[in-house]
Amino acid sequence: TVRDKRGSPGARLLSLTVALSWCGSLLGQPRWPQQRPQQQQAAPQQRGLFPAVLNLASNALITTNATCGKRGPEMYCKLVEHVPGQPARNPQCRTCDQHSRNPNLRHPISNAIDGKNTWWQSPSIQNG
Repeated sequence: TVRDKRGSPGARLLSLTVALSWCGSLLGQPRWPQQRPQQQQAAPQQRGLFPAVLNLASNALITTNATCGKRGPEMYCKLVEHVPGQPARNPQCRTCDQHSRNPNLRHPISNAIDGKNTWWQSPSIQNG
């Protein structure tokens, strides 16, 4: 019998997969020598499975036209996970007030990119 010089479709697919895997492994190789142990210890946060988080908005100017508590004390509720079709048993509701002396009650837009454990809070849908 006469065989096709290109081989079977399965063999071609296998060859292509092996070639692409080999090229991918070459791309993953470092171009520079490995770091010395003292360099690795100096930057442990750069190792591991999870890369450093990059905040794209850290140097951006962000604005909003509404913030919770801008007109006075206002109730807001955090979204909490619950079983679909079942109401949340313990809603996590708090008060926000942009004019309060307590910084924990203020959630301005600057909190969105301050790098701290703070957040911007939108007004309640109920308040428009």
